[in-house]
Amino acid sequence: MRLPFVLAVGLAVASGLVGPGPVAADDLIEIASHKWTDQVTEDRQHGRTFTETAPVAPLILWMLVKASPGALKALAERGKLPIFHQWFRLAIAGTSAEGATEMIDSIALDAGRPDMLRQLGLEVERRGFFDWRTWSRKDNIRAGTWLVRIKYADNTPLRCGGQACEFRITVK
Repeated sequence: MRLPFVLAVGLAVASGLVGPGPVAADDLIEIASHKWTDQVTEDRQHGRTFTETAPVAPLILWMLVKASPGALKALAERGKLPIFHQWFRLAIAGTSAEGATEMIDSIALDAGRPDMLRQLGLEVERRGFFDWRTWSRKDNIRAGTWLVRIKYADNTPLRCGGQACEFRITVK
């Protein structure tokens, strides 16, 4: 799922062409790629990937997130960091999912940590933007349909293409 105008808006904010006030936080972050995987390598890349189903084994939602030069500052100022992966196991009635039950876990992603913010800031200085590989992991996952919602620290959803970012997979 992509937000096609993200970098243009973010660069406009960072360059001062538009002020940060009216620009939504959603306009500052792009989830460029996401993968369901079973491992993350030393260089922060995903391992083998799953699309619709995954085995009952440790499961990771890996993401490549891109943002503009002004994104870090704007997100921090607005109380949006860190970003969370909220894991839900869907209730099943017969063969169809009936909706999310209680949240199983809310995992803070590393980009909101002060040491990571400094690293991302250096990348912005060097490249004019940053991209960040981040993930959350469930080691003791049970069979069923799982949903991960992406939320900001203030519990508002990160948006992808005009709707809340959610990723779903069935574990068998």
